[in-house]
Amino acid sequence: MVSEDVEIVADMITALVDILVEKGLITQEEYEDRVKILLEESAKLTRFDDLEE
Repeated sequence: MVSEDVEIVADMITALVDILVEKGLITQEEYEDRVKILLEESAKLTRFDDLEE
């Protein structure tokens, strides 16, 4: 199912971020800042639901 696939990908991303933080390649704060920026940028995008038919 799609929800299971999404959950697996989310777990993989979390594990990857944990490894990057552990290795000192990125801080948790840097990661959270990047996610926040991406979320803000995606909020500005036009949604398909908003387009006129």
